[in-house]
Amino acid sequence: MYYVYVLRCADGSYYCGYSADWRRRVEEHAAKGSRSARYTRAHPPRALSALWSCGEKGDAMRLEYRFKQLRREDKERLVEDEGLFAGLFPTLEREKYRRERERWEAK
Repeated sequence: MYYVYVLRCADGSYYCGYSADWRRRVEEHAAKGSRSARYTRAHPPRALSALWSCGEKGDAMRLEYRFKQLRREDKERLVEDEGLFAGLFPTLEREKYRRERERWEAK
């Protein structure tokens, strides 16, 4: 099982990534060490805004790519309203992605 996660950063921007172990990966971003992304070292993550589970790595990679292609307004709308998924990602098969209801906040 793979996950696509969206982090809200301290400056209000979003960071999107994928991982088989999202909790570990998000903590790595928050630690700002060598295993975090360059972006999250400069823009510290504050909260988990969205999390989707995907069956396979390829599905997670496609969703991450498509999320990163969205305009900021669309990213914000999607994070707030899961019902917009099909409208914003018409070529992705909705049943492959399930919204999770986990929370995470930086310490």
